[in-house]
Amino acid sequence: MPGLAHTMRRLLIFFLFVGPVIGVSFGQATPKRVRAELITVDHGLPQGLIWSILQDQQGFLWFATKDGLARYDGYEYRVFRNIPGDTTSLAGNHITALLEDSLGFLWIGTEQDGLHRYDPRTGRFARIKRDPRLGQLAGIVSIESDTHGDLWVLEYSGGLCVVPNGVAAGPLPALGAAADHYPKLELNALRSIRATLNGDLWLLERDELSVWARTSDGLVERLRWKVPWPWVEFEHPPGLLHHASAGHMLLVWEKRVIVFDERSVEVVDTLELPGLQFRGSELVIDAQDRLWGEGLDKNWFRMDLRTGTTEVIKPELEGGHALPGTGFLAWIMDRTGVVWAGTSGYGLVKYRSSTERFQTFRFQDSPIQHSAIVATDLEGRELLVHEELMALNATEGVLKSIAVIDALDARGLEPSWGVCARDPSGCYWLGGGSQHERDGLYVFDPRTKELLSVPFAPEDEVAAVYPGLGKEVWILSNRPGEKDRNWLTQVDTRTRTTLQRFEFPGPIRSGTYREIACWRFASDSTIWMATGNGVYGLEARTGNWSHYMHDDQDSTSIPGNEVFSLCFDPDEPDKFMWVGTEGKGMARMDLRTGQCDHTITTEQGLPNDVVYGILPDAHNNLWISTNQGLCRFDPRTGAKKTYTMADGIAGNEFNRYSAEASADGLLYFGGMEGITWFDPEDFYTEADPSPTRITGLKLLNRPVTVSDNTSFLQVPITWLDELTLPYSERMITFAFANMDLSVPGQNEYRYILEGMNTNWIENGKGHEATFTNLDPGSYTFRVQGRNSEGRWDEQGTTLLLTITPPWWGTWWFRLLMALILTSIAVAFFRYRLARAMEVVNVRDQIARDLHDEIGSTLSSVALFSTVARKKAGTKVPEATEMLDRITESTTSVMEAMNDIVWAVNAENDDMDHVVQRMRSYAVRLTEAGSCTLEFTIENGLERIHLGMSQRKNLYLIFKEAVNNALKYAEPTVLRVDVSRNGPSIVMQVADNGKGFDPDAPAAGSSGGNGLGNMRKRAKDMGGELHVDTGPGAGTTVELRFKASEAQISLDPMMDGVHPGT
Repeated sequence: MPGLAHTMRRLLIFFLFVGPVIGVSFGQATPKRVRAELITVDHGLPQGLIWSILQDQQGFLWFATKDGLARYDGYEYRVFRNIPGDTTSLAGNHITALLEDSLGFLWIGTEQDGLHRYDPRTGRFARIKRDPRLGQLAGIVSIESDTHGDLWVLEYSGGLCVVPNGVAAGPLPALGAAADHYPKLELNALRSIRATLNGDLWLLERDELSVWARTSDGLVERLRWKVPWPWVEFEHPPGLLHHASAGHMLLVWEKRVIVFDERSVEVVDTLELPGLQFRGSELVIDAQDRLWGEGLDKNWFRMDLRTGTTEVIKPELEGGHALPGTGFLAWIMDRTGVVWAGTSGYGLVKYRSSTERFQTFRFQDSPIQHSAIVATDLEGRELLVHEELMALNATEGVLKSIAVIDALDARGLEPSWGVCARDPSGCYWLGGGSQHERDGLYVFDPRTKELLSVPFAPEDEVAAVYPGLGKEVWILSNRPGEKDRNWLTQVDTRTRTTLQRFEFPGPIRSGTYREIACWRFASDSTIWMATGNGVYGLEARTGNWSHYMHDDQDSTSIPGNEVFSLCFDPDEPDKFMWVGTEGKGMARMDLRTGQCDHTITTEQGLPNDVVYGILPDAHNNLWISTNQGLCRFDPRTGAKKTYTMADGIAGNEFNRYSAEASADGLLYFGGMEGITWFDPEDFYTEADPSPTRITGLKLLNRPVTVSDNTSFLQVPITWLDELTLPYSERMITFAFANMDLSVPGQNEYRYILEGMNTNWIENGKGHEATFTNLDPGSYTFRVQGRNSEGRWDEQGTTLLLTITPPWWGTWWFRLLMALILTSIAVAFFRYRLARAMEVVNVRDQIARDLHDEIGSTLSSVALFSTVARKKAGTKVPEATEMLDRITESTTSVMEAMNDIVWAVNAENDDMDHVVQRMRSYAVRLTEAGSCTLEFTIENGLERIHLGMSQRKNLYLIFKEAVNNALKYAEPTVLRVDVSRNGPSIVMQVADNGKGFDPDAPAAGSSGGNGLGNMRKRAKDMGGELHVDTGPGAGTTVELRFKASEAQISLDPMMDGVHPGT
């Protein structure tokens, strides 16, 4: 098994020579403890030995392991392995070297399976052919590309191979021996290779370093330099490390570093490393020109290449555990400042260098055992730790108690609450007492080491001493047995006499908490104090007190009475103050009224509602210590950012009385694990937002990748611009990731699907978006990420999404259905038209038959009855009467038949014919009755078409109204008006006759005459009939109806037609 032999040989060299002796003594320097994270197969890595690490142009991290190639996006590791029968997969799983070229292709070296190129745009691997003359396949140590497009491959055997013009998008030539392409390269056991930006090639052989420049004639040697140390087999082989930003090439061997200028190829410096190094490639140079490597006792060193100074770093895992094993085979610092170190079998070590913005004193590794912080002056020139009275910000940087502790111990005294003040002369004022002695007031002179008792109110016990303005201090005192009575006394530190004394207007202590949790001076010299009974303010010049408490009935009062912290509003310090409470969050309080206009709790994004400390910075933001981390809050925008132990603070749980700012702008916060301090300016450096990528696609919760060979996903989703899915895919999920890999769990996202959403969806820390039952159409999916520093990637990433319609929703199906429906409609129309024409013909035939046959018969009957009447004369009176009645009935039937013929005739289906017949009838009757006719019709009504039934009923109602008016009313004027009122047609027949009582029975109503019959006809028309009349008032008959289209039917022809009408 040659692959296993090569691996075991490399590890044997490492552990025999590097592991036991790596590092040198760091003198007396104390390692800086930092938190690190160990990533193993339990987190998704395919295997624990990491040969190489790379971050590609997209931001993904790639890890070369013994069991596959892993890509990390912050949430999951996607592992690429050999797929039997698939020539577009890796040929083997033991990956040893990685390189990304200028075109974005990823080159992968393996232990025994040759060289590969991965195209991220297609998601497929290409296996590079190997020149048969190279002999047996050897493991690949490193891969390098130069500015001319050649790809150089260093094999474990020491041989150098090349892929000429390998950095190209076209077909790939075979991997061949470098000497076959560049005969001048006569190499002797090559150990390291580097290419520089000026096109030079640096080659480190067993005992020589050579530099080659590219010319039109090929490679020309610029330098051949004898290595100044002997070559020993199996000892620490030297290596080359390119310091590109400085234009230097570093030759590393054991503890020595020789620095070359890459332009002049001259030695410009030599350095001494604190530890033996396996290969130069197992070191890393970060963006700040610092060289990282492994030191003694599982420590790391970090050397500043500009100054030569070296720091010792001790990475510790959670719980303070040391890193397992020794030996780091690969290093990288990603673009967010995270160091990733690959081990020889234990996985990955991840260290966030940004955590160094926080400095800490942890209780476990420092003499500090308490977290309360004391500011001995208002400016913060000196900060002490509670009880131990150790100076936190001493210039010498050594933690030790100030001399007053020794003086108190000599008297058998303990400091009251550890609170003290330093006057302008440098003397310390504090309260002290013992089990046998009441707490009194003392002053300590550090120059003479003398502790003096200062006469004070004999009945009082000194609870605390606070700094004041100028040469004054303030003494908080109380009396035994009077727990609710407390006094503030102003003392002149020069004369040690009392200036003013004030009694609190109410109790200030709650339980065992300190009476005053926070002490602040306003610009107008008012003293503001946080207590267990709300907020007190004292204006010493007038003696006026302000006292603000919580009121359950007043939503504008402070949130709670147990107040831990006070901070003047950065923008309006003379008007507002922020008040931090125990368990009720924080609120902005008006100093004049005590009313609060802003309350901030966990509901508004605060990590916890216990607000121990609030301190402002120069950017007018507030830093807030809680039980769940340290929060930075912008009062203007409401933006918040929470820092936890993972970010470098001593612990997540802070404590009360433990927040003070030093005179140099540093902020100090104490907690249960130690004290954290930092410079806020370190958090305002301009950093580019991290890009956001779409990393995955799921259909019905089933992951879909290129290897599934689906028709719609031919390239990886990250590189896809447009995705087309069938309508049958009813559940679509996109996964995405921000390329800030430092704390992926703190990254936040928002997305929008244009075409469905109108507003951005705030997704919080969720990194997936799911859509169901999308309608066919085009959509645009956009997603943006915010990194752990709170910077939004405003550009984000975009994917065009098209949902194709089902077969029944396609354009061709819709066109086909439209054609079918149109054909059916045309056929149906033609059928209806044919039937209608048949009906019209029948109507016309009936009208002709009625007119010709029945009409002529009735005319003959009328004629015969008239002749018979004349012949009978007066001879037979009874016959004459009967003949008159026959003549009258025949005439009536002929008129009715004439009306029927007129109604049936299709040529009369318009308003014009109706009006003509109405006018003719009215003229004939009014002339016979000597009555004036006024007939009007609105213009345009003539063109309205009426159905046969409506036309017949309209005429018969008109005829009935005119006939009744002239027959019974004896009018002199008859008015007929036909007009339009909105969508309705209105016909009015009015006379000035004698009228009638509408409630009385209608005379002559039998035989179909009368109002009842008229109303029935109006109802059949879909209209209404109104009669306005009264005795001696004339009569107006009004018909109101909506015209319907002419309908061809035989059914209503005889409707309502009765003989004698």
